[in-house]
Amino acid sequence: MSAVDLRIARTGLSVPSDAVEALNAGELILLASSQANRGRGRSVLCGVAALMTDLTVVQMVIHGGGLVSISVDPQTAFQLGLRRMPGMRSRPQEGEYLVSIEASSCRGTGISAKDRATTLRAAGALDASQDDLVMPGHVMPLLVRGHVARGSGLPEFAHGIVARNTEYVVPAWCDVLGPEGELAELDRSLALAQHLGLRAVVSEECLTANPYIDSKTADAPIARGDWVRV
Repeated sequence: MSAVDLRIARTGLSVPSDAVEALNAGELILLASSQANRGRGRSVLCGVAALMTDLTVVQMVIHGGGLVSISVDPQTAFQLGLRRMPGMRSRPQEGEYLVSIEASSCRGTGISAKDRATTLRAAGALDASQDDLVMPGHVMPLLVRGHVARGSGLPEFAHGIVARNTEYVVPAWCDVLGPEGELAELDRSLALAQHLGLRAVVSEECLTANPYIDSKTADAPIARGDWVRV
């Protein structure tokens, strides 16, 4: 893909058709915010967990550099039997990391691209259950509210985009880091998308008008019901 083919959307959850096609084909897209990280920007490489391959995990690890993660809403977290980390507190706009996971079918160390792809597919499958996963592992689940509100972070946007535009509900993602391990600035991330030929979707933290965005729930805490299995 040439530089002029890079697609950029700046309208909330309005995702260009080629980005939707890429997600449904098991490819990665770059999901970015120009407002996060105190205005310096934040970006994640994002795909559909159930469609991840060894190659897409390699792309995430080498070119992203952040933790390989998934976003789950409370219903999915309960379905997968995920557990909270003791003493971990969540912030409404950032979500809450849960105990790391591994596919129960993994026979290796769990950290290889093949094993992490297996874990992502297991967690993202439509019929996934707690029997498909063990804890701890090498993929980090992040609990999100399951709806996009003004001020939502990129993991929540990723969840909304995947749930609204594919048959699945679990996105896989990792942060794009800079040369010193910090969150990469937006320009660097967009250059990476061009280099890799990825579709880029730049969200303005839901500041644009969108009928699916609820401004009243921006600061609503994640539900603290009895969804979690122990």
